[in-house]
Amino acid sequence: MTVVVSPLGFKARTLRTQLPATFLRALYDREQQVKEMMQAIVAIFMRQRDGDETVKAKFSEDCVLLATFMEAFKHPSFQAEGEIRAVHVINVQAQGTLCKFADPGGTINGNVEVQGNPIEFQIRDNHLIAYTDIKFLPPGTDSPLAELILGPKNHSAPGNLSLFLGGLGFSDVNLRRSNAPYR
Repeated sequence: MTVVVSPLGFKARTLRTQLPATFLRALYDREQQVKEMMQAIVAIFMRQRDGDETVKAKFSEDCVLLATFMEAFKHPSFQAEGEIRAVHVINVQAQGTLCKFADPGGTINGNVEVQGNPIEFQIRDNHLIAYTDIKFLPPGTDSPLAELILGPKNHSAPGNLSLFLGGLGFSDVNLRRSNAPYR
């Protein structure tokens, strides 16, 4: 099984042992997506309506969980990918009259606690984009990186990417051009 993250392919089993993330198998069936969302929204409503104050206080957590599961929804035309998504939730915290992102960390394999990472920003197409670097084990035989797929807009020479990855210590990564048309 390979996890596709942008144009990178990862070995899902290896990645699960190295990242504080929830792994979700992509759901491509539109009818099933709608059914699952309706069930989740009704469950949140019922919990709010019938629950005590302790339960009602978890409304924000319920909404975050709902949004997390929505990350598994994908257009049916991509079903051939068989994608598994690695989702790591970032919190928003008040800071005076402003807000900031905060990475709460998480667990790996359900039992190894890891610290959160700093949230960084970069400018892409004149927009501020938040990101965080979540580290996995260094390159080597147990590296989760299996494949790098060059998209239709990527004009990099495969030889340059081979030299780049080799220089980072990777030794066995499949490089290929995507068959997908430009969309």
